[in-house]
Amino acid sequence: MHISSGVNAVIFSVVLIFNMLNSFFFYRLPINFQLISGAILGIIGICFIFWPQISALHLSNYNLRGMLFSLLGAAIASWGTMISMRNQKHYLPVMQTNAYAMGYGAILTILLACIEGHPFTFDCTFPYVVSLVYLSIIGSVIAFGCYLTLVGQIGPVKASYIMLITPIVALTISTFLEQFEWEPHVIWGVGLISLGNLIILGRKMTSLKKVR
Repeated sequence: MHISSGVNAVIFSVVLIFNMLNSFFFYRLPINFQLISGAILGIIGICFIFWPQISALHLSNYNLRGMLFSLLGAAIASWGTMISMRNQKHYLPVMQTNAYAMGYGAILTILLACIEGHPFTFDCTFPYVVSLVYLSIIGSVIAFGCYLTLVGQIGPVKASYIMLITPIVALTISTFLEQFEWEPHVIWGVGLISLGNLIILGRKMTSLKKVR
């Protein structure tokens, strides 16, 4: 409503930084140069990819509101990751705790819809039903189950790098379905994200074992 999806992707990528800070604050996981440099490279790469949208951004009240919402979303996502890490430390199963989280989210969404007076409707057309099933099962249950399992295995900082990989996957799909053109700034961005990924995942995080 307030900012483009590209600007939102750039702002939301700071979830990497939030995860570093929260991991240190809650679990005393060390923040080292490799993690910081890899995260910064990834964020810069995202900025390269969406540079046309960023350069067209005007700091109006609506833009600032959208950026604030995006930043708040990144913070909440990081806190949720910390909670999942805590649950896995206590050997709570990922799929069941994920189901509880989605149930709470559904209840909150229903309450907000009622408060704002939005009607409850359902589109019975084939494209809508298929997309809803896809987002519910693959995009939510399976995707978040895999992500949270990854959090427990390699730590929240490394796992959250997926937030930077997701736009690349979207661009790849768009190449085949929407004739997306890979301009130089996109190629540079993908290269920086890939380099940051190698730096972060190339280091053995022994600190995670200490937490366990």
